[in-house]
Formats: sequence, C-alpha cells, structure tokens
Amino acid sequence: MSKRTWIDETVTVRTSAEQLYALLKDMDAWPSWCPGLDAMKRKDTAPVGVGTRFVMVLRPGIRLPTQVYTYQPDHLVWGGGSPGFVVRHSFEIRPIDATSCTLRHLEYATGPFAFFSIPFERLIYAHDHRWTKTIVARFEQG
Repeated sequence: MSKRTWIDETVTVRTSAEQLYALLKDMDAWPSWCPGLDAMKRKDTAPVGVGTRFVMVLRPGIRLPTQVYTYQPDHLVWGGGSPGFVVRHSFEIRPIDATSCTLRHLEYATGPFAFFSIPFERLIYAHDHRWTKTIVARFEQG
C-alpha cells in the first residue's frame, strides 16, 4: 500500500502535558489560533470525542470532511478520505517534566491514490509546520 508522510516532527513545548492537551482537545477553538484554519464546522453539538464528525475549512475555502479517531490526553487522531485514499493527522504528547513536554505532529495519506498528493506535499507540510510553530510560540510567550 502506498503511503505519503506529509509531516512527522517532534518538538519540545514549554508547558505541561496537561496544559498542552487542554489547548489541543478544544477542537472547536482551533480556528482562533491555528493559522490557515478558518472554521471547524461540527455535525452535532455533543462533546467532542471518538466518532465526532466535522468539516475543517482551510484557506482559501477548502472543505475537508473529518472524523475523530482517537481522543486521549496523550494522543489525538483525526482524518478523512475516500475509497482508495485515507488521511490521518495526529498529535502525540509526552511529558518531560512538570513544565515541558514533547509534541509529535504527524500527518500522512495511505491507499492506492495517495501518490496524487505528491504535487501538494510542500504546501501541506508548510501548513502543518506553521501549526506546530504556532503551538510552540503560544507557550514561549508565557
């Protein structure tokens, strides 16, 4: 099976794992701080958890139907796709000590049609990397 990894980076964040998870678990608030993400349109009003469906609206109006697959304090996974093309995006949080943790940011596509993403990989990486940098900077500022 074909697999294309768009981002797989681990950074140190100067905050506790609990504080980082508090930021990341509030998916409804992501557009307020995530560059390039204009909206998160949820399909229902129930609390976010495994199975929650939403549409991510990226600039310039790209609509991505998405579902939450893992929703735990140390690991969030969401994604979407279609027959022959599956996308998964995740954050993994690991504590270092009481005031810092690591964040692994991973996004990839699998399936026989994953190779169609090759022309867009730099753009996807740039978007994802800005997201990672924004998270780190948010906690650097105190």
